[in-house]
Amino acid sequence: MDFAPNTILAKKYKLVRRLGEGGMGCVWVADHLHLDRQVAIKVISNRVISEPSVRERFEIEARATAKVESPHVVQVLDYDYTEAGQPFLVLELLVGETLEQRLSREGVLSLNDARELMKQTTHALAEAHRLQILHRDIKADNLFIVAQDDLFVKLLDFGIAIRRDQPSIPDSALSVAELSPIGTPLYMSPEQTLALGPVDERSDLYSLAVCMYYALTGDFPFCADSLVVLAFAQQREDFTLPSIRRSELGPAIDSFFLRALSFRPEDRFSSAEKMNDAFAKACERRSEAPADATTFRPPPIRALAASMMRTEMKPRRRPRGAMMFLVAAGVAAAGFLVIPRSWLPEASPTISTAATYVATRIPEAQVSAAIEKTPALALERPGQSTSASMIA
Repeated sequence: MDFAPNTILAKKYKLVRRLGEGGMGCVWVADHLHLDRQVAIKVISNRVISEPSVRERFEIEARATAKVESPHVVQVLDYDYTEAGQPFLVLELLVGETLEQRLSREGVLSLNDARELMKQTTHALAEAHRLQILHRDIKADNLFIVAQDDLFVKLLDFGIAIRRDQPSIPDSALSVAELSPIGTPLYMSPEQTLALGPVDERSDLYSLAVCMYYALTGDFPFCADSLVVLAFAQQREDFTLPSIRRSELGPAIDSFFLRALSFRPEDRFSSAEKMNDAFAKACERRSEAPADATTFRPPPIRALAASMMRTEMKPRRRPRGAMMFLVAAGVAAAGFLVIPRSWLPEASPTISTAATYVATRIPEAQVSAAIEKTPALALERPGQSTSASMIA
């Protein structure tokens, strides 16, 4: 079915104008003819409507969004079919802008606004996770800031959500080992990036941590131009601490992100509530507690990844004199230095180097499979998203 302005759906919705188009469908502003109000209507694009998996995923989105009862999740008003049998989803029409648009317009968030963003988003995720629903695409384009005096956030787009307790739905085995990675690459958790096993709530929380880092600093913690290079960067856990980019954030905020962006899920926060509590405490004492690592500018990731593909590297102890020379050289050449936590005393949290990780934890076939898939995957940068949002 072709959709155009003035098209009537289900004898009660009149399409007014198109808002935008995403991977599976497009969103329209529509008049509810019986209630004299405007709504947002999401329909499946004609180019993919014939694919059964797309229709099934669309129905999953409708059920998942409707099931999560939170003021911070976009509200589902109806789910119906056109006369031709094409499904459509009716949502509340939101007035405002996405977080991505806010950041593009005003720059980074204040710490107070970031604290509210974290509180409200984790509220939405906590309810979704309680219902065994994983969002899998937390990003700045899917966090909507409603136009009102106080910051108020709505979580959008459960289009690739899955239910952990329903093995019959697509991808519900919670492993993406046989699929192209699902999500937005620069926000994806390592277990999504390289299909390192089942994903759970901590994958959503990792993506939220990336989103918060981006909102506070204006950049991503891990940047790359291909998926496999991004995966190596995530494995090394070396990123510029937020306080280096914005000194007022302080070491407590640094410590929060060192945990929230841990490579291993078991090293991250175990629930949305705990993550929110930790961020709130970090905001309160951001100038008090020291971070558990200093800043590190890693060597070029692409070169490192290539060298690891050629040979197995084993970590070795650096002589004190050699390490002091490297520190001095790094300060002189780079202007600042982040010391890998593996060089710190044993009492500090340790991380595996990428070499050790590749040699001991990632099966070679798994890395090879990721490399083979990489050319078809373009990493999305801010402002490049085509996600459709419910903006009036």
